[in-house]
Amino acid sequence: MPSLLFVGLKGSGKSLIGRTYASQSAQPFVDVDEQLLKLAIENGLEISNIRTLYRSYGVRRFHYYEAWAMRDIAQRIRVEYPSSLVIAAGGGILENRVARRQIQQLIKDVPPTAPKPGRPYLQIVYLKRDSQWLYEQYQREGLPATLSGATDPQKQWSSMVQQRCARYQHFADIEVALGDLSLPKQLPQALHLLQEAQQHNRAIQHV
Repeated sequence: MPSLLFVGLKGSGKSLIGRTYASQSAQPFVDVDEQLLKLAIENGLEISNIRTLYRSYGVRRFHYYEAWAMRDIAQRIRVEYPSSLVIAAGGGILENRVARRQIQQLIKDVPPTAPKPGRPYLQIVYLKRDSQWLYEQYQREGLPATLSGATDPQKQWSSMVQQRCARYQHFADIEVALGDLSLPKQLPQALHLLQEAQQHNRAIQHV
């Protein structure tokens, strides 16, 4: 069974849905942001959260630790196969060239011990959201670090959505349309939609 990597815009529910799904399916859960923050702190950076890392050290340093975290996770996926992981990624992980290469290799490679026909080490689950609804949530709760210094944050947000969502859709094995579902209140509904999308994906694979 491939490990699952949840991708989507910030605030899509990747961590909550991934953690809950992992708990229900008795699989280990890994959060890429938590891992990269741990690596940065162990490497001597005086930070307490992702936002501080991004603001104080810039996008290049952030990408460095994100790629490092993804490399460690990729190695764990290979070593622990056939056990599988559930992974939640940051919203921009597919914009990170090094991390993206690691993900692509996991999608491409089939474990040598996999039953025939073999399935890859990793599948991508894209949690698709209503981008305008998300932006309104940001306005109430605080803009992400990537937008907080922008002259026109809404314009930058629209551009980012277009670019990132194109990548999510390109890489996704499973797409879950969550629209404007409010989490955690509507978490059971979100998990039901995920289950339906997985079943649909399996049906397509068996055609």
